[in-house]
Amino acid sequence: MRQVVCFLLLSAVLTGCKRTTPPIDDAKASPAAEAEPDPRDPIERLSDKIAESPDDPSLYRQRATHFFQAKEYGLALEDYSTALDLAPNAETFYNRGVAYTSAENPDKALDDYTEAVRRDPKFVSAYFNRGVLLHRMGQTVEAIKDLDRVLAIETKDPHALFNRGIFYMDSGLTEKALVDFDAALAVKADFVEVYINRGYTYHLRNEFQSAIKDFNKAIQLAPMNQLAHANRGAAQHKLGLFDKAIADFSQAIHIDNNDPQIFNQRGQAFASQKDWQKALRDFSLAITLSPKYAAAYRNRGQVYHEMNEPALAAADFREAMTIEPTRVDAIPASYRK
Repeated sequence: MRQVVCFLLLSAVLTGCKRTTPPIDDAKASPAAEAEPDPRDPIERLSDKIAESPDDPSLYRQRATHFFQAKEYGLALEDYSTALDLAPNAETFYNRGVAYTSAENPDKALDDYTEAVRRDPKFVSAYFNRGVLLHRMGQTVEAIKDLDRVLAIETKDPHALFNRGIFYMDSGLTEKALVDFDAALAVKADFVEVYINRGYTYHLRNEFQSAIKDFNKAIQLAPMNQLAHANRGAAQHKLGLFDKAIADFSQAIHIDNNDPQIFNQRGQAFASQKDWQKALRDFSLAITLSPKYAAAYRNRGQVYHEMNEPALAAADFREAMTIEPTRVDAIPASYRK
């Protein structure tokens, strides 16, 4: 049987990050208590105050923060911009950068983070968020430099170590990634996402036993963490421990049965056992959840081929080639016509 390629899931870079929302600034501008509680919502109260004092930048910043929390990013950006027109400062540039990030405008977010650190060269949160944004934009070398700046100021920040470790891992620098993950765990021993990503790094290095140890620890700390079960299942699969792999994938599906990748992974494990019917069921479920999932079509096509169903196999392989024409090499030669 042609080997079905197994792939892993990866936790998001910002998982566990403590600096992904703007600080609520100007808190001291509001009284600690009022003689009579105001029943109006904060935005309405602040709007009235702005009408009375339209040149007070702190009021615009406060209202912008409430708009941000309500996911009204356009309105938040308007207020942050007005505050900057009245009194530009590093913190407001940073806050507007976060709002631009949330509004899917990375270029303007990058400009604001850069202005924030120009005004305050020790603004750790701005370096951090700029680094994460640069990584998302494919500028990983520059992203690592920003995390270096964070760690030059806060030498034991586990979130910065964690994220720099991911940047190194994505760059293929697995040794450096492991050093950062180890350092993050030395500071925060219960950091679940670090165990998952260190395990993933071990998997990339074909050190599957070490990977499983880290996934075990993640599951011990967070028994309902779907990613830890799915990744442990992938490592078990690589070691030929198909029953254990299937058990892990099944637990991951029990936690959340809407992830097509995990159905695909469990289907691969069933296929490795030549349990064609169960493999077909899982690949079909993956396709139902994600109708443009080329890998699931390829895998189901391979199972149909093994079951001597060439017409069904050909149909799936054609669909896979239509969705992902750059992966024709993953289709058996006899079906590429």
